Amino acid sequence: MNRKTSIFIDSCAWNILHSFHISLSNELPRDEFDIFMTKEVASFELPCIPEEKRDLKEYIRQQIEESRISIDSFFGFCSYNDPPGYKPRTSGFNEGRWVTSATGVFIKRFKVPSWREKKTGLYTNEADASLAVRACTGGVVLTAENRNKGGPLKEASRLGGRIINLNDFDPIKTSLRTFIIDYISRVQNSQEGNNW
Repeated sequence: MNRKTSIFIDSCAWNILHSFHISLSNELPRDEFDIFMTKEVASFELPCIPEEKRDLKEYIRQQIEESRISIDSFFGFCSYNDPPGYKPRTSGFNEGRWVTSATGVFIKRFKVPSWREKKTGLYTNEADASLAVRACTGGVVLTAENRNKGGPLKEASRLGGRIINLNDFDPIKTSLRTFIIDYISRVQNSQEGNNW
């Protein structure tokens, strides 16, 4: 029996998916793919999409509903040391999943300094760090990041994390499903894991 592929969607990837009017439920069938967003993307970045982009917001809402996209977060508790107004990145019982020792290594590796908060309420590179952890621990991350940008996603790609840049995707040439499967095959064959 084949395992399903876990796909994690970066907030910037939604722009590309929307521009091509991709139906994720058609392109990434549930018997082959599980689709997720990290809590950092779903609960922090997406709510900050401006109202002028209501078509994009509606598209994302529709895709979440149709494809039953889940929020992926790790289990954890709030701390009395958290500053006032701090929104937790972890989730409680029946929501968050346990951190394995292998995942913990990557969480430490990609930990970002918490000194500069953005308008989303996240720290600089915090959402990318959470995606980098998923890319290095078995998931496939769909992004549209600029390849010249440094940071956790570029580092994860260098380490063999599975990161697919949708700036290379052309729906006239191939389906999204085939684009992803071809990438995974190339990574498995080359063991390089670098599509950055």
